[in-house]
Amino acid sequence: MDADLGLANMDLLCGVRPRHDLSHLVEGSRGLTEVLTPVPREERVTLLSGGVGLKAMADLDDDALQRVFGALEDLESRADVLILDTGAGIHHGVLAFAHAADLTLLVTTPEPPSVRDAYGVFKSLEGASPEEKEFLLVVNMANSDGEAREVAGRILTASHQFLGRSPVYLGHVLRDDSVGRAVRLRGTFYRLFPATPAGICVRRLADELLARW
Repeated sequence: MDADLGLANMDLLCGVRPRHDLSHLVEGSRGLTEVLTPVPREERVTLLSGGVGLKAMADLDDDALQRVFGALEDLESRADVLILDTGAGIHHGVLAFAHAADLTLLVTTPEPPSVRDAYGVFKSLEGASPEEKEFLLVVNMANSDGEAREVAGRILTASHQFLGRSPVYLGHVLRDDSVGRAVRLRGTFYRLFPATPAGICVRRLADELLARW
């Protein structure tokens, strides 16, 4: 599910054109099966788009969010794994999706603004989450394994020092031009360029996640 409500773009990355999206589900004009779009070349993968350019979706109130969560419960009963790709920041909707998930991945890049934002999101989430809730950290667009570990170390150290709790470092994705090429081709890079550094990193992260499932 593309949970970047109002500014969804997973349809472009997956190379699909959804006829309907989450906004139709929220307003009640379409049912759950009607807003799911199969992803080509991805067996058993479907996409639920969050809608594009819809301010009303970006500003969902609590009642609307509850309707969304009701739909997610239906999806959970049909899917092996449900992945929510939220927007950036600490908007009410973003935090609500993160709290609802069984497992939350915080994604940062090595740039200082991104590192600070990742720490800020974790700070906003951890205080309202139960102790057993697990947060995992991924460093994206890293130039090397060493740089990724250094970036992760800064976040983990600050979190432990000031919050008394820190996320678990899961791994990294290397900076790779094939990702940009895949975006322009409107395809998933780990299918188009499976042997590239980023593709190998993503497979490792997937293996780590499955081991925790």
